[in-house]
Amino acid sequence: MGPAGPVYRSNAARSAAAMVVVFLAAKMVSGQDMTPVTNHQEFLAALNSPSVQQIAITKPSTLNSSLGPATVTRQLLITSPFRAILDWCDEACNTGAAPANPFLVAGPGAMITFNRLFFRNFIPHSQAALNNTALDFPKTPIPYVQSTGGQVTYNLVVMHWTPDMFWVFSTPNTYWPQAAVSDIWSVGVKRHLQFETPQVYNVKNFALDGTATIADCYMPVDVHGCLTDQPFDTTLIYW
Repeated sequence: MGPAGPVYRSNAARSAAAMVVVFLAAKMVSGQDMTPVTNHQEFLAALNSPSVQQIAITKPSTLNSSLGPATVTRQLLITSPFRAILDWCDEACNTGAAPANPFLVAGPGAMITFNRLFFRNFIPHSQAALNNTALDFPKTPIPYVQSTGGQVTYNLVVMHWTPDMFWVFSTPNTYWPQAAVSDIWSVGVKRHLQFETPQVYNVKNFALDGTATIADCYMPVDVHGCLTDQPFDTTLIYW
């Protein structure tokens, strides 16, 4: 498992291609009452704007662990026209150099849907993060997204797992071990979750208390950490 057939391009070509992608993505969402965002500041501003009901992430983004949280109490769709990467924990967050804060809180009345995104680093790399009472490990698949009465649904989201994140599966009273018992199955030959062989898994219709629901999502289990610290334009291919 790992990046296959890398093609190296000049920085100018890479930047030009990125500009074209962002432009086309903005064109796709224009006229559909969607608010395009290209970085974590714009994302946070859109979350905090009561008039925004649909957010289109049009460029890969790393969320700053010192920003947030945004509290949402409305119906909100967060999507991407091309399954953009959303990196939940920056380097300072993963190393424990900075305290991690929740980025989004679903308040009473909120109905938030994450759709067609690619999540990286959505579990902190250190088990010491359990001591951070600001994060919610028991009730939500993404500890940086909390609920104080609202509902959050994840649909067609790719959740990329690396070895630094596996610790959560052996930690009682957290969301993921409970999902793994019955609702995580490998794609193709149906097998339970294991960490010895690279594999893509699927999890459907799983919820604990109704505030966080995985409708239909995929989990590439990157056993060898092929995508760890790789640029956003690196592709992970499973075969």
